[in-house]
Amino acid sequence: MMKSRMFVAPRALISRQSFLGYCLWSTVRAVSTLVCATFGAFVALRIAPADPLTMLAAGRQLDPALEAAWRLRYGFGQPILVQYLIYMHNLLQGDFGLSYYYAGKPVVALIEPALRMTILWQIPALALAIAGAIALAMTTANTRSRWVDSATNWLLLIGFSTPEFVVATVLVSIFALQLHMLPVAGVTTPIHFVLPSICMALPLCASLSQVLRNELTEVFQKDYTRTARAKGLSALRILTAHALPNAALPFLMVVSYQIGRCIGGAFLIESIFNIPGVGRLAVSAVLQRDYPVVLAVTVVMTLAFVASSLLVDLLAGFLDPRIHGSER
Repeated sequence: MMKSRMFVAPRALISRQSFLGYCLWSTVRAVSTLVCATFGAFVALRIAPADPLTMLAAGRQLDPALEAAWRLRYGFGQPILVQYLIYMHNLLQGDFGLSYYYAGKPVVALIEPALRMTILWQIPALALAIAGAIALAMTTANTRSRWVDSATNWLLLIGFSTPEFVVATVLVSIFALQLHMLPVAGVTTPIHFVLPSICMALPLCASLSQVLRNELTEVFQKDYTRTARAKGLSALRILTAHALPNAALPFLMVVSYQIGRCIGGAFLIESIFNIPGVGRLAVSAVLQRDYPVVLAVTVVMTLAFVASSLLVDLLAGFLDPRIHGSER
């Protein structure tokens, strides 16, 4: 009698299928997070004590035809779930609604230049924070001096616990008012972005450096690092070839989570330095009760955070198969 043979899938096929399933699950989780967050913000603003049509009219006498068109376009008077579905349908077409304060001006016309401005000054801030965190962590992670270790921990604690407005006040006092080296406010030249970028980068650099430093310290205790040291490899070679690649993944995940914090921190920094970005637009919209603009900023912040988290999750699954269970 012939023995039945069990088909065993190749390991590469199992790994590929597992990774695709992991990508699908990560995408579903990201989309559900985006939907829940935007729905919560939408409901919170829709139940505000104000009639949307009255706010859109901004004191004008509405033409009945225009009022009917607005009701149909945005679903005013429909159940809240129907209004949300209409909003998301319009959002996918690039329609964020109409501004209340600016008398029916499209929100996208307000948020697009503000978002460009925020990205313009936050990219160097994020790059400066990442470069500083890597340099500081690589310099101090494997130190054997207790004094250097204590001083580094003390400086990092001060760095990520100091509020942005305190950092901004110190920077303006020193470099603008005392030394007259940098301008206080404005966006006319790239040098105007130096102070806000440093103000954003310092607390972020301290937070990222603490994470990377802890990861590197843990990696230096691993057997493969000790083996490399026993083989006579230089400290720089061990750091760049063994320690840093293994500590990079948790560091990248923390970087992705900090993107949402960057946009949130822009609210205060852009107000201090008079930068016409998303943060200052959101503050003005809150004070003016311009709810469509507030909702648009919330959607943009949530989308940036979810997209960056999804990207890092997919990268983590690609670089480390153990995350999606392909290691058996």
